[in-house]
Amino acid sequence: MSGRDMTSLEYMKEDKTSLSGLKLLVAKQAEIIASIRDWIRDGEKIAEMMEEYLKLHEQIMDLGMVYDFSRIRWVSTEGPSGPYEYADASDNRDNDDFKLLVADLKKHEGGRMTRDGYFIWLFSKADRVGRKPSRKKQKS
Repeated sequence: MSGRDMTSLEYMKEDKTSLSGLKLLVAKQAEIIASIRDWIRDGEKIAEMMEEYLKLHEQIMDLGMVYDFSRIRWVSTEGPSGPYEYADASDNRDNDDFKLLVADLKKHEGGRMTRDGYFIWLFSKADRVGRKPSRKKQKS
């Protein structure tokens, strides 16, 4: 019987080399599928990184600057208008967040703005920033 007259199963039973070849093909397919799976996982990581980048981009475009109040050293005190917090340049040496906040305040009329639920102002010497909870929760 020639190989062309047999079914695939009969041919594989007769020719042991075809079975080993098939095993090689299945193993290669598994390797390819695993590589595709890994590529998709890497794609998901890249998508997460792109999402973080887009959020940062949006923040920069919205606010003009990016700083984090939690990385600034604030001191609680009481003033004539009630309790507030202040941050001094001397307490925040080499603090980029403080420097960016001061620069942002200098851009605003009167050195005052409302941001992240706080009314924030620059003291006259520009080496101290004050903040207190805002009556209005708005971004400027």
